Amino acid sequence: MKTITVNVLAYHELDSLFNKAFGEEKTRFESVAEFEWNNGCDYLVEGVKPEMSEDFQAWLDDDYVFGPHLFEVMNGLCSKGVIAAGHYLIRVSW
Repeated sequence: MKTITVNVLAYHELDSLFNKAFGEEKTRFESVAEFEWNNGCDYLVEGVKPEMSEDFQAWLDDDYVFGPHLFEVMNGLCSKGVIAAGHYLIRVSW
């Protein structure tokens, strides 16, 4: 059996980190609304790394119709140095 480390973030912590990193590019990010999450759910993102996809950058620039995927948001946060590379579990509970 292999053991891995998983960093746990509450959805409101994710929102705060996003707004800290990208607040000048996007106004008030709310993950629950953006990803249509339900209360009492967890979302695992494996292999977060410091890279920003072209689609994510286009979304930040308002040049992309569709919203980002969670892994793109997490990679974007990592590329800004707000979170470390690794695995993350996002907990939704209000």
